[in-house]
Amino acid sequence: MVGLFHGAKRLGEVPSINLLRICGNVVVRFAGKNWKVKKLSQEGIHVETCKVKKDAVEFSYGGTKPSLDSYIADRMWTLIHTDDLRVEHFSKALSQKVRPFVSAIRKACSREQIPFVRTQEGILYHTFGGYIVNRAIGLFTGKPGFKADDFSLLVPSPVDWSLLPQNPTDYEDCFHLLFEATLAQSIYQKQLPLCLQEHEYLQLWLKDTSIPRILNRLKNAQTVVFPAII
Repeated sequence: MVGLFHGAKRLGEVPSINLLRICGNVVVRFAGKNWKVKKLSQEGIHVETCKVKKDAVEFSYGGTKPSLDSYIADRMWTLIHTDDLRVEHFSKALSQKVRPFVSAIRKACSREQIPFVRTQEGILYHTFGGYIVNRAIGLFTGKPGFKADDFSLLVPSPVDWSLLPQNPTDYEDCFHLLFEATLAQSIYQKQLPLCLQEHEYLQLWLKDTSIPRILNRLKNAQTVVFPAII
């Protein structure tokens, strides 16, 4: 990140990739106002007030936040259902929260099931599959307006999990949509042609050995209604 300054006042900060995108005298937009760039360096971007109300350059914030590795999300689901999770190793305050959380999940479902909750927006499946797996499933099943995160997938209608391919290569029709720029990319990665960024990103999907295992678990899982406490 690099600081944004107006005189001696620090307005905030933006990703340092913007040093490659803007130059002096360019009008930029920050915090709802337009500013004119006076000078910029690794030490900061210095701006002055500007009355121009259009044609301002928007700062790039690099895309979505880095997602959790699918292996970690899946491992968390496994730990919840085994004795390997030693709650007593947590701090007292945290263990008081984790213990009833884990107990409720174990009573409601098994590792071989997918708990779900019906909400006003649709059906929220707690897959513990990782963001890239959940996003791929949303794309493959063609669910409009789906929302994916590291642990869950929100869809407007039920998913037929038995129809999911277990081989990551079988999701090829979705590859062009699966890629997303993230804050985990370096400045140099972001400067690559889009086709190369996509190719690099897809290596995670194609070569991560935990992904086929997670897809297999979800494909063969049974769904079960679960209280909305996750």
